Amino acid sequence: MINYKALLLSTCLVSMNSLADVREDLSAQLAAQDCLAANFEQRLLDVDGQELQHSSGSVRAAKPNSLRWAINAPDVQLIVSDGETLWRYEEDLEQLIVSPFDDEGAGLPSRLLSGDTQALDAYTVEKIGDAYTLIPTQASDLFQQLSLRFNVEGLAQVSMTDSFEQITEIQLTATDADCNDPSLYQFEAPAGIDVIYE
Repeated sequence: MINYKALLLSTCLVSMNSLADVREDLSAQLAAQDCLAANFEQRLLDVDGQELQHSSGSVRAAKPNSLRWAINAPDVQLIVSDGETLWRYEEDLEQLIVSPFDDEGAGLPSRLLSGDTQALDAYTVEKIGDAYTLIPTQASDLFQQLSLRFNVEGLAQVSMTDSFEQITEIQLTATDADCNDPSLYQFEAPAGIDVIYE
């Protein structure tokens, strides 16, 4: 006679151990990334896979929670964080928005890109194919799920599905640019622009 309760319990334990292994594996991948220097191509796709927007630029990220995300085309935009302050500069609009750094806005991408493994605490981590998928344990306005893929050079792709089921795909190509210089993660407003504090 089959003991279904024992079978179910053992299956649950194997599943929990597997999830723990996946989380540890992803943590190791992130921790190994001292800092990130890459160029990127970013696409926004609708629910049918049609491209709505395309942009390109460069990214630098370093611990703790420092980020420099520069969009070069089609419009020039810059997002900079030192882990305490977030600067969002839109050159065409001559506008700078300054706000506190937080985990809900640029916080999670910044923490993941800079290799902060504690950022995983609020997410269930699964591995589907060669992608690590993060699903918020509590409802989030930021995304429904986030997938990360790595290659021998480090983080290679980020894919995010939002609440409207639109997908943002970011392809990263590693460069040898400096990503440890602290001045990269500071921003001084150009003269004559509008500065908005949030």
